[in-house]
Amino acid sequence: MRRENVYLWEKHLNIKVVKVRALKNYRLLLEFNNDGERRLFDVKPYLSKPAFIDLQNEVFFATAQVAFDTVCWGDEIDFCPEYLYNMSIPIPTHEDDLIAR
Repeated sequence: MRRENVYLWEKHLNIKVVKVRALKNYRLLLEFNNDGERRLFDVKPYLSKPAFIDLQNEVFFATAQVAFDTVCWGDEIDFCPEYLYNMSIPIPTHEDDLIAR
């Protein structure tokens, strides 16, 4: 018998990030390949982790870009696109401008 949370991850196995915008306060505005769905991901909880410690530099954080269907910084820091999707919150399109502030 499989647990419910396993299905959650499998549901989005083909999800891809198509656009990213680094926002203030270590947040990412993400657009995915599923009809342009936009979601907000908070990076702050990960900044103390060794793999993400360089993202504490706001200038470096702002260099977020899409590569290999996910968000990357340089060629060493990234998040799995399924993780970004599942751990982010949906944003109605009309609220994009409010979030960017």
